[in-house]
Amino acid sequence: MAAIYPSEIQSIQDKHPHLPPIFQNVNLGHHIQAGDALDANHLYEARAVADTLRGFQKLNIAPGVITEDVVHTSDLRATAIENAAAAVVFSPANLQQQLAMMQQQLAALAIDCAAGRAETVNAQIRTRNRLVAPDVLDMVQKSVPGPGLDLVQAVWNVIDPAAQGQLLQYFNNHPVGPIGSRPPGVAGNIDTLTHQTILKIIFYYNENLGIAAGDGLPERKVAVRRFLNGL
Repeated sequence: MAAIYPSEIQSIQDKHPHLPPIFQNVNLGHHIQAGDALDANHLYEARAVADTLRGFQKLNIAPGVITEDVVHTSDLRATAIENAAAAVVFSPANLQQQLAMMQQQLAALAIDCAAGRAETVNAQIRTRNRLVAPDVLDMVQKSVPGPGLDLVQAVWNVIDPAAQGQLLQYFNNHPVGPIGSRPPGVAGNIDTLTHQTILKIIFYYNENLGIAAGDGLPERKVAVRRFLNGL
């Protein structure tokens, strides 16, 4: 929603009815209504009018028309426009909005920092997994926020609808942990992995592990191994 003037700001002519609306190509009749959209040009124009009228007075142009009172009014009008704009832009509502934006940015930064820490730990885990090459690989830490339900549904064609329903129920009862956590009850025993367990891993990490819908169980096991080895 566009910012608006909360109240009217009268024209110079409103304050000095003897003046014409236009004098020497200077607009003295610009009246701002309450509810009009804030426009930076209004302030520029008001300051220009005040400067021009002050110049007229110094040059003694129309001394009976452009009086000190008229010049003072033009200065006050420019100040009124500036204050009205400042009050709206920096009102509590706008400050709250700016604060909310800052909080969102800080939250995003915290996520990035947590993800960076997890990736640092994961580099060590994956190096150990590659060098030791155990039958049961260490699970890495979660580094992507949120669950990966959409990723699961993209590759769960390998299980029947009944199993899909059971998996959804499991997901509802087992929300994913924060960045830096590991999936509970899941071990990296590649040989014993089932389709359901691999789908649970995808859901928890919110990463598809490089698995495609057409992959069978052997290919999916290889994908999990590569994910845990960082290959």
